[in-house]
Amino acid sequence: TGTLSVGGNVTLSGGNAISLIPDSSGNVTIGGATQTGAIFIGTSTVTNSINIGNSNTESGHTQTLNIGSGAATAGSASTIAIGNGTVGTTTINIGAANNGNLLGKSVVSIGSAQNASALTLAAGTGNMSLTGTTSSTLTLGSGITTGALNIGSSLTTGAVTIGAAAQTGSIFIG
Repeated sequence: TGTLSVGGNVTLSGGNAISLIPDSSGNVTIGGATQTGAIFIGTSTVTNSINIGNSNTESGHTQTLNIGSGAATAGSASTIAIGNGTVGTTTINIGAANNGNLLGKSVVSIGSAQNASALTLAAGTGNMSLTGTTSSTLTLGSGITTGALNIGSSLTTGAVTIGAAAQTGSIFIG
């Protein structure tokens, strides 16, 4: 029990692993409240994995991962960059596949309906798809009361197709 304080540069190196393990109710803090420098995790230029919150949570318990969830104060801004595109290929999976466990569920919420919040989904020359299973319901614009729902409003030579499957369904407008 105690405190270890070291000034200057510190390097921790180990053969296979380095662990920081506090008591069950303890915290591990990396970086200080007034620190202006960057914190780098996983700077290898060869194949590597960075696992955050990657354990199996026991039944009856909850695992919460907060990334950039601190409140921005007036006049400040937060930018969270995940998988910025480069000349290579970046694949970002959010709530996907559940490691093959067919009994698991993924609920993904992106964005906020509060104040002047905005959400932009964009695709380059690739395709964009919103899909579900055979019994899913896909709802667009259900909360819009005085705004507008535009579908294909800036097409110049493209087509908007509704109900293209050769099945027996109905399309209701109005």
